[in-house]
Amino acid sequence: MPEMKVERALEVNASPRQLWDWMAAIENWPHWKPFIVSSSLVSGLPLEKGSKLRFKPKMGPAPINLTVRISESDPPNRLAWSGGGPGLAAVHSFDFEDLGNDHTRIVTREVFKGPAVWLLKLFVSQKNLEKLHEQWLEAFQKKAEEK
Repeated sequence: MPEMKVERALEVNASPRQLWDWMAAIENWPHWKPFIVSSSLVSGLPLEKGSKLRFKPKMGPAPINLTVRISESDPPNRLAWSGGGPGLAAVHSFDFEDLGNDHTRIVTREVFKGPAVWLLKLFVSQKNLEKLHEQWLEAFQKKAEEK
C-alpha cells in the first residue's frame, strides 16, 4: 500500500506536563505556532480520546483545513490524532519522553496510507511534510525558551 511518512525529534527545556498543557490549549496554537493559521476544539474535551479538533496549517503553497479525531491520549506522554478522506488515512503522533530536570525529548511522527497517497503528494511534497514537523518542534523549543 502506498505511504508517505516522516519522523523528527528534538530535546527541549520543558517538562512533558508543560508541553501537554500547551498542546491542550488548542485555541492558542496560532499564538506560538506561526505555521498554524487557526485552531479550535470541535467536540469533546481538549486532547481527550475521541475529541475532534480543527486546525489550518500552512503546508505547501496554501493553508489546508484539517479536522482530526484524537485517537490516543496518554497525558502527558503520548498524543495521536487521525484523519483522512476517501482512500487516505493519516495518523500524527507526539511522544513526550521525560529526560528529568525539566527536559523532554519530543518525537513527532506522521504516516499517510492508502491508494490516494499519490494525490496527496501532488499538493504536499515530502520536503514540505518534513518542514512542517520541524516547525512543530521549533515552536515547542521557542515556547520553552520564553517560559
